[in-house]
Amino acid sequence: MTPTNEAEVIATFVQAILYGLYIATLAHCLRWIMYNDEGWQLRKTINWHLVSLTMLIFALSTADLGVLLQITIDDVVGQKVPTLQRLNDVIVALEEITILITDALLVYRCWEIKKKDWRVVSLPFVLLFASIVVAILDIVFRAMDMSKLSDSQDWNPSRFSWLWAAFILLTIVITSYSSYIILRHFLEVSKNGKLTRLHRTCLLIAESGLVFTALGFLNIVGSVVTFTRHADVLIAITCDAIHFSAAGIAFDLLLIRVYQERAFKKLTGMPSISEKRRSVSGLQFHPGTVTTQTQSVRLEDAEQGAHTRDIRVVSFADHVTQ
Repeated sequence: MTPTNEAEVIATFVQAILYGLYIATLAHCLRWIMYNDEGWQLRKTINWHLVSLTMLIFALSTADLGVLLQITIDDVVGQKVPTLQRLNDVIVALEEITILITDALLVYRCWEIKKKDWRVVSLPFVLLFASIVVAILDIVFRAMDMSKLSDSQDWNPSRFSWLWAAFILLTIVITSYSSYIILRHFLEVSKNGKLTRLHRTCLLIAESGLVFTALGFLNIVGSVVTFTRHADVLIAITCDAIHFSAAGIAFDLLLIRVYQERAFKKLTGMPSISEKRRSVSGLQFHPGTVTTQTQSVRLEDAEQGAHTRDIRVVSFADHVTQ
């Protein structure tokens, strides 16, 4: 079994690598939010709410990596238990807030693509509210228990793990439902588009947050295996580091996909498939009018045919007379 301090070093190394990938997606995301679709001119109207949320995710991710690094250093040098436990509780709060923001963005995306139909997002909205309550309870219970810690106790990162497991389960349900709605919309819109298989797959992953959803399952499995069967703690903290890093990356990729879709519609002027269906269904045909017009055309053709035959008869009579 890997010691806790060595496990912390490995988890910190993994999260630092994924943090570099997150920074790359962050730069690309800010480019789409703040600059025009073509060129490097600032947009006339910038959605500062999205910019603020994006920078908040960046601040939370950076702070989480910094606190994790501090925990690793303190654990290696043999810091006292209250200090390590306090820093661990800070990481839990940072990760829960980050994941909640990402879940909220996925739910909002579902609400937007379904023409702001509240019936579609009623279930994930209720689950999102429940996950907020669970996160608040987890943070409060950890803060209340902090005063009871003593220097003689062993550091126990699995404290209140049942609340953390409930929070992750709610997140999995929210992301799974939202991913299904977004995936179905994406497949309907893009099935007639001329996209390569690789391009289509990349857009699908960015649109629906599939990686974030899959890593949520990985996180809950790692936590359950570690804390119920007393397995290697390395599994739980590494899966948690991967899942948390995927939250920020999924947030950036989803915003990039939203702005790319708007830019494509603006540049090409092509309506989506749903809009085409509404335009076709909006056409009205009047059977009576069409039938009357058809009958009048046939009558005119018959009259022209009779007139032609009369001309031919007259010309033949003149020829015989001559």
